[in-house]
Amino acid sequence: MREIKYLAGQNVFEIGAKSGSVYIVIEGRLTMETIIEIDNFFRFPVSKTEWEVRKRTRRIQYKLQELRRADIFGHEELLIGIDRRTRVRALTDCKLIYINRDELYKTFPAA
Repeated sequence: MREIKYLAGQNVFEIGAKSGSVYIVIEGRLTMETIIEIDNFFRFPVSKTEWEVRKRTRRIQYKLQELRRADIFGHEELLIGIDRRTRVRALTDCKLIYINRDELYKTFPAA
């Protein structure tokens, strides 16, 4: 395990990044966010018997949770083996400890 520091506003990781570490918050506050897509469908008459359907997709940043001292994050995607589905950003100056995937599996072998 190693220690790492982030300044307020810095991202720990972004959506779509490779999942390679598990983090534990030692001090500070972070926010975990994701992007959700909302589809809206609109129907317009184009003649007496025909309608046109248009789709509009909006992307909205959504706050999932606030992370504080002793919270663990980043483990879900790592264990499932997928890319990051969330963004984690420091709200204040933060100190974290982390363990990389290889070190984690040396200590706790996958079954």
